[in-house]
Amino acid sequence: MYKIKGECDNQQIHTYDVTDNAIPVYLCYMTSKIRLSFLPLMFVLFMHPAISLAQAGYFQVTTEQSGSAFKFPVFSAASHAGAALKINRFLQLMELQVLKGHEKSHLFEYLTTGNGGIKGTTVLYQYTLYSNNSKMVSLGIRQNKCDENCFNEIKYYNFNSGNGDLVHLKDLFTADGYNQFFNYVTNKRMASLDKEMLKLDEPSRAVLEGVKECYKESSLNDFYIKDNWLYIDGENCFYNTQKDQVVKRLDKFAATEFQQHLNDYGKSFFGLGNADISAFRSNQLPQLFEETTVSDSMLVFVLIPYYMEDMKAVYTRINKGVGIKMEGRLKGTELYLAEYETPVSETPYLNAVYENLRIAGVISDRLKVVQVPINLIKK
Repeated sequence: MYKIKGECDNQQIHTYDVTDNAIPVYLCYMTSKIRLSFLPLMFVLFMHPAISLAQAGYFQVTTEQSGSAFKFPVFSAASHAGAALKINRFLQLMELQVLKGHEKSHLFEYLTTGNGGIKGTTVLYQYTLYSNNSKMVSLGIRQNKCDENCFNEIKYYNFNSGNGDLVHLKDLFTADGYNQFFNYVTNKRMASLDKEMLKLDEPSRAVLEGVKECYKESSLNDFYIKDNWLYIDGENCFYNTQKDQVVKRLDKFAATEFQQHLNDYGKSFFGLGNADISAFRSNQLPQLFEETTVSDSMLVFVLIPYYMEDMKAVYTRINKGVGIKMEGRLKGTELYLAEYETPVSETPYLNAVYENLRIAGVISDRLKVVQVPINLIKK
């Protein structure tokens, strides 16, 4: 949340709470008369579903939307165009399966028809921007789906403002420091939950034991950074039925609690140091990869770890702009992926070596009649 003020000459000043991704309209309460020239603009802003004003910050952020239920951020910056482009390509491929400019009607058309291979119809898809500064862009995307029942999930993304890398929590700690940090926050979250469970009856407490196991096994991917605070969202460890219970979670941690475990870049991200964050590169997946040779038909590719050796990916060529999904495995340095939304007889395969943040190999048809070499690097 942040505050905005409405100010007019010789008028009262009022302060309003607004969400981080709301349109920052400055409201004025006139003591004498309303300026009629202001009303048409207000009518356009609130009645036209496709209009959204860019937000101020390190990056300009424009909201693409379809109706009132579907909203998605697009980042831009004249002096940081490369980082903004990288963030946009990653988010649009990862979440929407289409690059902006290649949609037929709106950016959500593949999301609402394909549903990402997950059962259920998407009925709500919106984002919240938590940080937008020279160090970090942090946002969360909430998606609600319904079939017989409705359920929701929220995914978090944190990007290095200096170069557009996706930042993982492990990136910010020393090797030993992350393990100590993990134990610290896990024990603290579980102790907080134990206190909350004392307020519940025995059957309710028994149900919540599974949440504690989820905490123990968490990858801590559900996080965002705001100022010098780390938020680790525990909501996804609760079933929808458990979310109805009045249980206060411990999700917020001050950087000073774990600063001794941070590396130089981590300290810089939390405002505790001055390391050049643009020089920091993440070696964790998922990340965005691009062909080494720039062209209109160049390949952009997001490689996504799924479970153990299982991998997923989504890729497209810039001149086509529609993401194609793949799944397979990474065994050692051998990467094998296959498209899974095309007929078996037409399925392209990727056989490659993944090493030192490079993907080098061949995309071929099932019979290997056509083979296209690829050479991708993490941008």
